[in-house]
Amino acid sequence: MNRNRIGMILLLAVTVGLLASCRFFGASNRLLLNTMMDTFTETVSAATDDGILEAKGIYGKLNGNGNGIQYFGAALVKKDSVSDPDALISALKEDFEIVEITGQTGVRIESKYLEHTTLSYDTEPGEGEYLTILFFNSSHPASNNTDLAGH
Repeated sequence: MNRNRIGMILLLAVTVGLLASCRFFGASNRLLLNTMMDTFTETVSAATDDGILEAKGIYGKLNGNGNGIQYFGAALVKKDSVSDPDALISALKEDFEIVEITGQTGVRIESKYLEHTTLSYDTEPGEGEYLTILFFNSSHPASNNTDLAGH
């Protein structure tokens, strides 16, 4: 074989390896988000009378500059189903960096933590009063920053 052919084969092998590793790292960050969402929804469900109408989560470079994986989760609930918002926030802060409760109108989830993306509920909140309970983690020790979603 000539040198050019060997070089092309090596380049192809490295490219395939990099693409495969990016998929693996993305899967590990997706799994981490799913674990966070499970903890989040369990805590919110336990603290609300009617439970969660819908929950959404996303990871990647969500706001700010630079590189890194950030995590965001939101749950849509009826306002009157949250009997003690302060206790709920305290419980969530044990597991999440930032926790907020905001009013919700329309399907789009409005948050300063979603600077580089949009996230919407599938459920139209309707005329009643609804809340979005959200968490944001600017990083996580188990996240893999070689995931292309963090750039």
